[in-house]
Amino acid sequence: MNLLSNLMKFNKNKKAKIGAWQTIGHPQITEAMLSTELFDWLAVDLEHSPITTDQAQTIFSICKLRNVLPFARLSKMDVKQARQMLDFGAAGLLIPMVEDSNALENFYHKISYANAARGACLSPMNDWGDHFKKYQENFNPIIIPQIESKNGIDNLEAIISHDFVNTIFVGPYDLSASIGLPGNFVHNKFMAQKEKIETISKKNDIELGIHVTVPSCNDLKESIDKGYTFVAFGTDLISMRYPLSQAKKEIKNEI
Repeated sequence: MNLLSNLMKFNKNKKAKIGAWQTIGHPQITEAMLSTELFDWLAVDLEHSPITTDQAQTIFSICKLRNVLPFARLSKMDVKQARQMLDFGAAGLLIPMVEDSNALENFYHKISYANAARGACLSPMNDWGDHFKKYQENFNPIIIPQIESKNGIDNLEAIISHDFVNTIFVGPYDLSASIGLPGNFVHNKFMAQKEKIETISKKNDIELGIHVTVPSCNDLKESIDKGYTFVAFGTDLISMRYPLSQAKKEIKNEI
């Protein structure tokens, strides 16, 4: 199944779509995660990891073989990096710390084919030319702004007014830090800001995404019950450490 077909299938799926961040560039990590058949999508984290462009392309290829939609979280609103990730086969981009609607619109125009601002090529995104015309004419990358600050919330109405935005993503750690409560997700002040995002998004029929920071099934269910449909279920490293941390508590109680 090619990228465009996978993308169309993904967009038609109105149920919660569960994914994760990959921060370790080794392909065995990708294989191990996707072999669980838990994930609908997987995002290469270029913001908070040492993953290279070569490693990202390998990860995208494995996703394609597993029929899992590949995403890239950019290091910033970087046009060159975005174009490369799309050429390598990313179906969508998560963009950190979006606060300015005009900057987002300018960025999108520079990575799209609509105004001939981006050069075409034969690469994984169009199956090395087998679906060149179809890809050019029909593929619109999924653009997911991450709302991670009070400024982002204040400008959210303008950010989601663009036709190319159908999902926004809550970044809990950065959002909590931006209001002086780093990592405190239960404080009333944080909850009020998060609820503001939820209210504006639902009013405008925009899909909601969020990072469930630890791989807890209870936390995952709670997010889905609140209407989040694009959910990052932890990261590769956190998924490794979480059961070890739980085991450590049990072992210490026994010794």
